[in-house]
Amino acid sequence: MYLKFIDNAIDRSVCWLIVVLFVFMVFATLFQVISRYIFKSPLFWTEETGRYLLVWISFLGATTALKRNMHVAVNFFLNFFSEKIRSKLELLGKIFILFFLAFTIKGGLILSKINIHQLSPALRIPMFWPYVIIPLSAIIMFIHILTSIVFSEERNN
Repeated sequence: MYLKFIDNAIDRSVCWLIVVLFVFMVFATLFQVISRYIFKSPLFWTEETGRYLLVWISFLGATTALKRNMHVAVNFFLNFFSEKIRSKLELLGKIFILFFLAFTIKGGLILSKINIHQLSPALRIPMFWPYVIIPLSAIIMFIHILTSIVFSEERNN
C-alpha cells in the first residue's frame, strides 16, 4: 500500500512539474519572438532554455503516459491468447521493461556525470542538468512499472 502511495505522489508531483516547465517554456519562447521581431534584438538564452525545457517535458510526459498505460502498444498478438496467458505475457513484458530501465538509469547516470563540467553554450549551466532527466525519468518509470507488477499480482491472487 505504501508503494502505491509513493507511486501516486510521484505521479502528481511530475504532473505539476510538467505544467510549471511548460509555462516557463511558453514564456521563454514568447520572449524570444517578442525580442527578435519587435525589438530586433534576440535574447541569447531563450532558445536554449526552450529546448532544454522541451526535453524535460517530453521525458516527464513519458513517465505519466507509462503510468496511465497510454504508450503505443502492439496488442494484436496478445488477443490470440487466453486471459491467464495474456497476463503472464504482460508480466514478462514488464520485467523486460524493468531490465531496460535499469540499464537506462545506469547509462544516464554515467552520461550525466561525464557532462557535469561541460557548460551549455548560451546559459552556461552544467550539461549535467539537461542530461540528468534521462536517469530521473527512468527511475520514475521503474517505480511505476514495479508498482503495476506488485498490484497486478495482488489482484490475480
